Amino acid sequence: MQGFVVALIVIGCTAYAVWTLMPSAARRALAQALLRLRWPERVARMWRREASSSGGCGGCGSCADGSPGQRKTIRIHKR
Repeated sequence: MQGFVVALIVIGCTAYAVWTLMPSAARRALAQALLRLRWPERVARMWRREASSSGGCGGCGSCADGSPGQRKTIRIHKR
């Protein structure tokens, strides 16, 4: 039983590491493919968020008109 629990933990950690280190384009494509399957609403919401996130500038949708001349303040936060 202990070996089974350890195997589940290792599989979970491996899946997390692969997902985290995967390029964002591959993550988006995988999330879109996983959305074709039937999931509970909570899980499907997570896949939809991952499939639609673009990252970088324009990822948050805070620029309403998106005009090129519009100036935005850049904030740098120290960790």
